[in-house]
Amino acid sequence: MPIPFSAPPAASPAGVIFGFEHIERTTLPGSEKIRAKVRPGELYISRLDEEIMTILGSCIAVCVRDPVAGVGGMNHFLLPESNQPEIAESNRYGVWAMEMLINSLLKLGASRERLEIKVTGGGQIGSTGSMISSNNINFIDRFLAVEGFQPKARDVGGSNPRKIFYHPLSGRLIVNKLPPLQNAELSMEEIQLSRRLSRRSLSGAVELFGSKEE
Repeated sequence: MPIPFSAPPAASPAGVIFGFEHIERTTLPGSEKIRAKVRPGELYISRLDEEIMTILGSCIAVCVRDPVAGVGGMNHFLLPESNQPEIAESNRYGVWAMEMLINSLLKLGASRERLEIKVTGGGQIGSTGSMISSNNINFIDRFLAVEGFQPKARDVGGSNPRKIFYHPLSGRLIVNKLPPLQNAELSMEEIQLSRRLSRRSLSGAVELFGSKEE
């Protein structure tokens, strides 16, 4: 399903693609390398030689790039989909996050036939997280199959949270498995947020939590 996306293929003076200036970006100590941090419900696209990082519990992150067009990005979604139309169009849900990521790349000159896709996340964090993670994994496998994509790399499931680092120009993806108890706070916040997202909010607003690095 096509998603309207108005961001032009132009970059800001800092090199950040228009529409993604809100993403937290920092310079790594001892180098000139930039790291962009994607939080739950966000996505980020870049043409720069930089690193994109996120932390995953039962969530899924999908990394996509076109090596010819020189553009790539990552999303981080919490749940497969919502049955509430007023909040379904949100990057925190898998359907919207995938369509926004792919269509945004196509707007910047990428080709569907050249897209290189890597999938990770979906850790079974706690008893409730097991159901969330399996739903997320089933969703992304089904979505890619229906759209005709074969992931180049797939690291999902297990019982560990993950800290991942993606380089959109080279396609390099580093997945660090964290001890199950080391990121307990992240796991609990993720499960609580998923429960809140599953219920209708009286105000229609949902507050996202921020991932914490170890």
